[in-house]
Amino acid sequence: MVPSFEIKVVDWYTKDWFGTYGKDRDQVRYLYLPYITKFSSERKIEFDLDRHNPDDVSKTINDVNEENIDTLLHWLVKNYQGPCGRPIRIGHEFVSYRGLLSKILCSPYSTNDDLRICAIKVNGTIYMCKFLTPMEKVDVAMQFTNPQLLKFTKFGRVFEGFMGSEKPGVKPDGSKPYSELAELSFVYNTRVGNHKLLYSAELDALESEEGLDFPDEAYLYELKTCGDNVTVQKFNRQRLLAWWAQSALAKVDSIVVGYRSFEGMVRILEEIRVKEIPDQAYDWSADQCMLALQNFLSTAKRMMKFASQGDVYEFSWKAGRKRFTKPSVQILQQENNECYFLPGWYLNWLKDGKERRE
Repeated sequence: MVPSFEIKVVDWYTKDWFGTYGKDRDQVRYLYLPYITKFSSERKIEFDLDRHNPDDVSKTINDVNEENIDTLLHWLVKNYQGPCGRPIRIGHEFVSYRGLLSKILCSPYSTNDDLRICAIKVNGTIYMCKFLTPMEKVDVAMQFTNPQLLKFTKFGRVFEGFMGSEKPGVKPDGSKPYSELAELSFVYNTRVGNHKLLYSAELDALESEEGLDFPDEAYLYELKTCGDNVTVQKFNRQRLLAWWAQSALAKVDSIVVGYRSFEGMVRILEEIRVKEIPDQAYDWSADQCMLALQNFLSTAKRMMKFASQGDVYEFSWKAGRKRFTKPSVQILQQENNECYFLPGWYLNWLKDGKERRE
């Protein structure tokens, strides 16, 4: 039976130019609507994504390999404090980033990607973090040593600069520098079947400033680039599956796609309504994806029923299989376990309301 899916946006936060947590409206971007408005004279566009600005801030290989959920933990500390700063019980069974959940949604149809998830249970809540598999580590290293691959990965961020501006209605300047460390994230309370989740998701653009004051009513956009020579079958089978999984979990309304040439020129934009994507699916089913997510959450909850705070449960999955393999359980202390991703300052706060750095 397909599980029910209820989602509500409860808040937002940002990371600045250098990746520091905050809540800064200056970090928010608004989609320039004339680019996607029918009969607008500005629909004819020509974006060169292969542009360079010496002030751009790019992620390092260490940033990409970093495996934690610290930014969301900072949000929890700011928003779940009671009198004298002591923590209030979170009340959710699972806490994670959206990216991990979207990978699980796609898992029944993944043919190339393995998946590795580590989970720790504290005070009745299961915290989850995605860790890179050995193959993903190889891919990341290859990306940073191959100039062509590295250039392709930056096209998406440059496209965002062409499409979004700091103020609604202001035409974006795509030549401005960007920082890959800056972001806007929304926080969600979600229920999948009988499982209660809290997670955050990075968003590309809003329609209006009111979306920050009433986030659950905000019209949200994802911005994507895609090669202009992609086949219809591959687009509907791979791209739409991944984009739907990301967007459905973030209550995104529309995806704006920029079709680029090999050289990085974008001349065609397409707006795709997220709720219509399942009707275009080729060889995948949104219902089966939701079942996969529910089954994983049920498995994790059952296996971790009696887990202690020092236990790390590692769930691994091989691409092409229809279910997760039996997890291995490591009962190691934090200093001896590379997969123990909850930092000491957060555990101290959970214990006595004080963020002591160790």
